[in-house]
Amino acid sequence: MPDAWSVYLATDDIGATLATAKDHAAEIVVPAMAVGELGTMAFLADPTGAGIGLRQPGTHGGFATFGEQAHRAGSNCTLVTTTRPSRSIATCSASIPPV
Repeated sequence: MPDAWSVYLATDDIGATLATAKDHAAEIVVPAMAVGELGTMAFLADPTGAGIGLRQPGTHGGFATFGEQAHRAGSNCTLVTTTRPSRSIATCSASIPPV
């Protein structure tokens, strides 16, 4: 696997999110595991092999910069994944709830 950035999407129920993603052809690469008091994390691969992290917050809620100018340091601008074309990718991605 080449060097890559990893994106972790927030979820309120990591177990349910993993189950739904698996039902939609995702592969669980790293099962849910506690990261101290910071929360719970997992990592999966969508049907094309692209990695997606999941994180259920504990004491650390993750970044929360909203309403800022798009290019201001610390704000979320754009997150992109590049994969081969696949009809199943849309179904798998749609199974992950929005933040």
